[in-house]
Amino acid sequence: MSSLSLAPVSVGRDAAALKQQLLQLLEIPQPVVIDAAKVEQIDTPTLQLLYAFERDRAAADRQVEWRECSTQFQAAVALLGLTLGSGAVAAH
Repeated sequence: MSSLSLAPVSVGRDAAALKQQLLQLLEIPQPVVIDAAKVEQIDTPTLQLLYAFERDRAAADRQVEWRECSTQFQAAVALLGLTLGSGAVAAH
C-alpha cells in the first residue's frame, strides 16, 4: 500500500509537485492512502487534481482510501460539491 500525506497548506503554487506525486501513484495496483489530517488550507485547483486522480484510479479499478481528513479539508470538499472516497469525505 502506498500513501501520500497532504501538506497543511495545499494551494496552486504546489500543484505541479503534487501532480507529479499523483502521477507516480496512478498506475500502482495496490490501494493508495491519502492522509489529509494536517490540511488547514486547500484551494480549488488542488482539490480538482485529487478528484481527477481518484476518478482515473477508479476507472482503472484501483482504489484510493482517504484517512484522517481534517475539518477544513472536508469543508472545502463540501463547498465545491465534490464527493471523494465514495462519499466518505464530506462535511459532517
